[in-house]
Amino acid sequence: MKTRRMAVSALTLAFSLVSLSGCGGVSLSSTSSQGGSLTSSGETSSLPSGTSETSTPTSPEVDLTVPPVIYTPVSVSDDHIVAIANLAGARAFSISDLDPEEVAAIRNLISKAYLNGDQLDLLIDGARHFQTGMQAVSLEAANIEFTTVLSDAKAALNLIGGDQIGYFIKEATGLAQQISMHEGSTSPFVFGLDKPSDYQAVLAAFGTNRPDFLSQFAAYASYFDGSVSYQPSASTGTVEMDTRLALMLGRALHGLVSAFLKVFSVEEQHLALGALAYRLSKGDLDYASDLQKAFDQIKENPVSLINHVGGLLRSFRITASSWTALRQTALSLVEAAVSAQKEVRSSSRAINTTYIDEMLSFIKSKEDLISADMMAALVRLLANIAYHFSETELNALKKASGETPLNPIGPLLALYDKAFQELSAAEQTSLRNLFTSVGLSYSELYSKILGWKDLDLSKKENQQTIQGYLSSLGTHLAELFTPTLNPPQVGIYLIEPRIVKGASIDAKRFDLELFDSGDSTDNYVISAIVAPTDALGFHSGSFSLSDAHHNKVSHFVFGYTVIPTWVGLDPNQSLYLYSSTGKATIDHNILYLQEGTSLSELLAMNASPIRFLESDGSEHFVYLSDPALRLVFSISSPGDGYLLLAYRLSSETLIYGVMKVHVFASGDVYYHGESRPYSVIAHGDTTIPIFASLSGLDGNEVSLALHYVSLTSLGITVGEPGLASYPAFYEGHEFRLVLEAIDPALCVPEALAEYAPYLKTDYLVGEAFSLTAITLAYTYTNAEGIKLSVGTAKVLNPVVTLNGFSTAAPVYQALATVTYLKFSFSFYYNVKSNH
Repeated sequence: MKTRRMAVSALTLAFSLVSLSGCGGVSLSSTSSQGGSLTSSGETSSLPSGTSETSTPTSPEVDLTVPPVIYTPVSVSDDHIVAIANLAGARAFSISDLDPEEVAAIRNLISKAYLNGDQLDLLIDGARHFQTGMQAVSLEAANIEFTTVLSDAKAALNLIGGDQIGYFIKEATGLAQQISMHEGSTSPFVFGLDKPSDYQAVLAAFGTNRPDFLSQFAAYASYFDGSVSYQPSASTGTVEMDTRLALMLGRALHGLVSAFLKVFSVEEQHLALGALAYRLSKGDLDYASDLQKAFDQIKENPVSLINHVGGLLRSFRITASSWTALRQTALSLVEAAVSAQKEVRSSSRAINTTYIDEMLSFIKSKEDLISADMMAALVRLLANIAYHFSETELNALKKASGETPLNPIGPLLALYDKAFQELSAAEQTSLRNLFTSVGLSYSELYSKILGWKDLDLSKKENQQTIQGYLSSLGTHLAELFTPTLNPPQVGIYLIEPRIVKGASIDAKRFDLELFDSGDSTDNYVISAIVAPTDALGFHSGSFSLSDAHHNKVSHFVFGYTVIPTWVGLDPNQSLYLYSSTGKATIDHNILYLQEGTSLSELLAMNASPIRFLESDGSEHFVYLSDPALRLVFSISSPGDGYLLLAYRLSSETLIYGVMKVHVFASGDVYYHGESRPYSVIAHGDTTIPIFASLSGLDGNEVSLALHYVSLTSLGITVGEPGLASYPAFYEGHEFRLVLEAIDPALCVPEALAEYAPYLKTDYLVGEAFSLTAITLAYTYTNAEGIKLSVGTAKVLNPVVTLNGFSTAAPVYQALATVTYLKFSFSFYYNVKSNH
């Protein structure tokens, strides 16, 4: 949880830094080409004076390779660290509430990017408004928040420099790799103990007069004293980004964000932030349907958006030396990243180093295929095409996909010609060289497409002519950039990556995952295993794999961990405990226990069995109520401590285990509903889930109990249609619930919920039938077409149809039927004489 929150903290700061920073005085636009140029077909021509199609403002190209800006070192305040962590869900009040590792990571990111207090205030404010926008109940409400985000962005333009973004990118990529390694690393070796302080505290709490306990836990000493490394190094498999590349990327991104804020409309900027919110929430937004409608409108007519993308790319004007440096450093980074895949980072899947070496060789063989000037020319061409794209080309494309397709090549070729002619002579030459480099003839391809201009696409043979040529073209390019390395179609895993010291690793310890359904493990043979187990700790082993499919032998490396013993609680298990009263639960293998809960109450709770291991790994599943299991707590009052579990396997064997315990007071519990609004019919009632929760040791929310309670029982009277926040009261706690009251006219009655309290069943002769109300259950179909239950509502003095009811004469237990709308019920009634 801490690792995940650390990642979210970094991402939050990264999003803020990118979205709220801009050019800060750096412009990425340039002058247009002057004088003679080449037409797209290759002929030399000159644009008539005053007829240049270029209309975007231009300024000199920017050199991304200039020396770094020198910044003054910054001091990071605790308040800023807490604010950033809270944006990631930490719920911290002070720096002491945060994990030191998380604090160090955030502090390092900020200090290495030289972000001062004023800059951080803008970033944090923008991130908060973005989060509020994600939680908004409507697109209109979200856009109000997004407007503030954009306002903060404009205010940050002159405060945050491109080099600061570059330094942040460098540090963030390193942290992201370490987090990825941490999340994929081996789980704790001792159940319930993560740190040396845990280990020492347990020895102090339970070691007195328990020599067998001390003997067992002495075997765990090397896990905590630092004498043995049981995990790969934090730098293993990581790639440090070159500072020069990071600075160039930061400067480029800086300018692009600034251009984005200038080129795109406010509505498009709102939609971009909405799209980001949609992606981060995985579509879980209250206004997702409205956002989708906005996307659909753009898909229907994307001309303006495409033009603005083109304008953004046209503003990206950097020097030739910048393109060269970007290309060189990016290639070096890719090669380093691929090479790093050979390093063993975890004891899971074996790594095919032969395949990686072949991949590196393939990448190196393509290094000179596309030069920096070719990349620049291609980006410029695409920018021009997008910038000049119009309704003409859009309609041509739409008509080409109709039932009777019309040929779109004329308008599209005209657009291409316009874009090509705006390139400088050098750019046109570079583009031609790009085609030659990939084995194509620019003039032949252009002539071929020009020859299709008058084809009748309503004829299948003409469609097939174009499709066949384009398909062969695509195949050629795919083959050019796709390596044909034929790696073994199998994944290889060490079944149990933890090996007791002195045990051997043979081929039987590996599991083969076949990727082809018709394949067989008989086609693969593992041999030449090198994996010594005479030393404790994490190690890298190797083996060879013979592949009968390709008559090939590949070399693999894998990770494994040599441990001193298996005895104790299985560290790979995840325990479960449920208390209907909310007095106890187990979350992330930590026992949360309410103060005053007796041992007998704990033993009576519903819990999963606990898995104990003998020294050879033999398993024993033990329930809390097992008489052979003894429980000893190190704590009884609110605070953090440990639970000792002692399992008597036999008269000679006693196995110990420990679990972290957090004893909480009743006042630590808080109640709340779900984060999303509940839907209920206006003036009605419904039953909703109410959670009793606690703030966990890892900063996560620990759920203690779930109660289903009616709104009426919570003291809530639902008002008029619309979204509103209501105070709720339950178990002596006050909290708030957001309800969306649905207009009854939009609801459909589905069932008869209640009538008995409102029905009179004893009458006098001549007395009229009495039913003062009935309660109906309703549903509502939302904008996404999902039918929701929206609770119940009373219908006062309903007009009903009666069958079998009469008070003309005395009667006992007569049966009558009442019908209201499509609902009916029968009841027995009595009629007495008036005398």
